Amino acid sequence: MMWKAIVMALARVRDWFRGSLVRPAPRGSVPHEPGSLPPGYEHPAPLPPPPPPKIIPYDPTYVAAGPNLVKNGSFEKGNFGPGTETIVSSSGVIEDWRLIVNALNGPVRWIESFSSAAEGKRFVDLTGGRTLLTAPLATLLQTAPSYPLQSGQSYEVAVDLGVGPNNGPSENFGPPVVVSVSLIEPPGAVEWQFISNPLNPPVGTGVKWETHKFRFAIPAGYPLSPTNQTITITGNYGDRFIGVDNVSVRLLT
Repeated sequence: MMWKAIVMALARVRDWFRGSLVRPAPRGSVPHEPGSLPPGYEHPAPLPPPPPPKIIPYDPTYVAAGPNLVKNGSFEKGNFGPGTETIVSSSGVIEDWRLIVNALNGPVRWIESFSSAAEGKRFVDLTGGRTLLTAPLATLLQTAPSYPLQSGQSYEVAVDLGVGPNNGPSENFGPPVVVSVSLIEPPGAVEWQFISNPLNPPVGTGVKWETHKFRFAIPAGYPLSPTNQTITITGNYGDRFIGVDNVSVRLLT
């Protein structure tokens, strides 16, 4: 029987040693499974995810500075055809930009005119010259900007929207122009809708441009990757003309 006494003594030593490594459960606690922590000693709950990016109000103490994160924001580069206008119906024509069109609304126009562009000599017409189109029109999409967005920073987005001249006193050619601009893939997308409705310029005076802006902030810790950093520009409404030019995203400092 001596060996049984020895085994029981060793078991008591083992149990005492185990108990010294784990804090005792509070008095009156519920028994727990071996190998798990007792109630009140669970692992800390995971931290909640950071909030998504959001639109922020304009604050004049911060200015948009530094390089433009958008590549080919004035649509100068690409495989432009002969003449002053190229019809674009697929991606890979305008450098750094993908084009998304549907069967109803078709391609866009890529126009070259020193006197009509807001920046440089080329710009895009999202209607492709077609009449009274409804949403969604064509979408311009760019991924992986020149300089990656950073969590904990704020940015300003700017787009020049243009309306075309009247074809005559009884014909309204362009306004109102409605365009949506969004950045970052869902679920953290930020989106803003721009409406440009100026008086049409006289015939022969070219495109009338207006600059539209909004600002957004990316909370610290928000996960960003090259695949979810996008900018999309979608035409929502326009009659034969939605001019888009001089697209930029800049850091606020």
